[in-house]
Amino acid sequence: MRLLVLLLSLIILSSCTKKSQRRLRADVFKGKTFDFTTPYGSDVLEFNDSTYRVLNRNGSHDSYYIQETNDSTILYLEFFGSYKLAIDSFSENQISGRYFLKNEPRRFTLKEKPVQWDKSLLKGKWVNEFYLDPNDQPMDINEFPPFPPGPDGLQVKWPPTTEFKKDTLHYDYWYSTKIDAYQINNSNEYITLNVSDFLGRENTLWKIKTLNDSTLIVDQYYSDEGRSGIEENVRFVKKN
Repeated sequence: MRLLVLLLSLIILSSCTKKSQRRLRADVFKGKTFDFTTPYGSDVLEFNDSTYRVLNRNGSHDSYYIQETNDSTILYLEFFGSYKLAIDSFSENQISGRYFLKNEPRRFTLKEKPVQWDKSLLKGKWVNEFYLDPNDQPMDINEFPPFPPGPDGLQVKWPPTTEFKKDTLHYDYWYSTKIDAYQINNSNEYITLNVSDFLGRENTLWKIKTLNDSTLIVDQYYSDEGRSGIEENVRFVKKN
């Protein structure tokens, strides 16, 4: 009899343990960035409190939520309807499971991205190499077409600089300084911002490819008259 009670206790304990292991902590997604990999490719997903975005597509914020049932955990991603992901297993930094496409199961993994760069190196003034000579010195302004007179006789700010401060970005461009907020994701790889490049295109996202105390290389996600694109490996030099 004692042996039977002991076996039943072990079965119940095992069942409770599996159930608790299946449930995700509330903060498993919030404030984190994951590589989302499927048989069709991969994306980079950034999760906030209740919204997420596809960073490498410069996507907008959409809703997500987790639903627990008696036998499964479902992650819902709101994107052109509801994207339903059934989670089979998870560890400290990786989640895997299934989703269905045309009634056929497909595997996915969500792997948390580690910190890529020291974001403190980002602070300071940066100059796009478009305005620099082969020695990384500012080109003579006279090598460019003459600028029209500025308002109230203001002088052209030369060379144009992009300065990252603690919470704000200061963009010196021609006759004015534009001040705006910027954000960097938790893996210190993607910068959400709002600046113009030398072709006048609005940059909304930069992906850091290289960052040290003198050089910044980024992929620039831009929009231009309703069209979007990516300018790859744009190099900046820190201004002393």
